[in-house]
Amino acid sequence: MLVSYFLQPFLEEDNSTLNYKQNLILKKHVKFVNYISKKYPIVDRLGKMPHFLPVHNMFPLPDMNKKKVLPYRDLTLSEADKFIKTNRRINVYWSGGIDSTSVIVSFLMAGIKLDQLHITLTNKSIEEYPWFYHNIIDKKIQHSSPDKDICQQLLDIPKDYLNVTGELVGVYFGGENKTLGDNRNYKDSYRNHMDADMVEFFEPMILASPRPIVSISDFKWAAKFYLWWQYFYIRKFLLSDYHRDNTVHFGDNNLFQYWTLFTEEERADRKYMLRKLIFDFTKDIDYFNNKRPRQSIMSRINDDISGWSGSLTEKPISYTSSRVYLREGKYIIE
Repeated sequence: MLVSYFLQPFLEEDNSTLNYKQNLILKKHVKFVNYISKKYPIVDRLGKMPHFLPVHNMFPLPDMNKKKVLPYRDLTLSEADKFIKTNRRINVYWSGGIDSTSVIVSFLMAGIKLDQLHITLTNKSIEEYPWFYHNIIDKKIQHSSPDKDICQQLLDIPKDYLNVTGELVGVYFGGENKTLGDNRNYKDSYRNHMDADMVEFFEPMILASPRPIVSISDFKWAAKFYLWWQYFYIRKFLLSDYHRDNTVHFGDNNLFQYWTLFTEEERADRKYMLRKLIFDFTKDIDYFNNKRPRQSIMSRINDDISGWSGSLTEKPISYTSSRVYLREGKYIIE
């Protein structure tokens, strides 16, 4: 089935191919992405939101009757241990941000041998978290050259490596975009920061959510977990063929989804659980107290690929210029 939202037509203010009702829905979508983001497509995993295109939800929610909620630390260390036991060389994409740093820390806390771990990074990764690079990575863990073009780095990764992203980790903890409030008022009601027609537009999703949606923080989480999961999950398709097949998301299982839906642990306060996990390993109090979000490494990769002029024959693919199909259980890019 064609995942037509990759074409991102919802960013067009006027689309004469749509009927009147579809155009009304389209304008709501445009208004919403202007609230939160300029690029994230919407596919509602709850199946309650209207859409102006025949999009297909490829990632329905897990069976709520089988829910099991474990502490986040137990989940993340168990997930790291699962990958370690594959005995494959593990490559982590590291941006220097909280999500990808927590993935590396999880592997280290789970006891991975340093010669099993490899890290792909850029100079921006080092700029974002210099202490971690100089004290944890440099001269201890094999890593890519930060001065090398990121597209070339991707092609240099051996084909037998298992590439791990922190994409879904960020989804489980929601967004920190300041368009709707910021860290000072993240507990405010989302109704105080959105127009009445936007509240009405999202009410079907809000009412259907197993996790109550009350605050700005709740709404930002819902936007990522319900509406943008598919977008974040499939961003790995921008990688070249053999990396796409060998790339996995850390936390890609139902237990993490049950956690984010039903846990009573802190989820809202600037990714507290992740910052605490990192602090317990590094004892870096400045990062714990002051870290703020920046661009993820997968976003950086896509930006670089979109403007790449390299002449290598096996060029990575950008999702912004491709179509993705689900055919016989496999994802196909054209």
